[in-house]
Amino acid sequence: MREGNKLTALEVSKKKRGRYSDGHGLWLQISESGTKAWLFRYMLNGRARHMGLGPVHTVNLAEARMRARQARQLILDGKDPGQVCGTRDLALQGQHVVQGRGAAVH
Repeated sequence: MREGNKLTALEVSKKKRGRYSDGHGLWLQISESGTKAWLFRYMLNGRARHMGLGPVHTVNLAEARMRARQARQLILDGKDPGQVCGTRDLALQGQHVVQGRGAAVH
């Protein structure tokens, strides 16, 4: 079984240039200029694909994990998460989870 949740919020803030796996297809990518962003890497029809989930300053580790989970669910449903109307829709679908018991804000 694949490991997940390898990164911590503290590690994310301290990592330098490169790509770091959190597990289950979620990656932290840090550019030469230090820009940090979340990527979801997956296989579809035998081809490797990836999609951006958002920058670290906007999408925290818990939200990135939730978005990656939603993308994995789309794959199980036979859909390409990269072709679903972008990560904004993934974020809106899961807002009630992130915000807890409150109503979703649009």
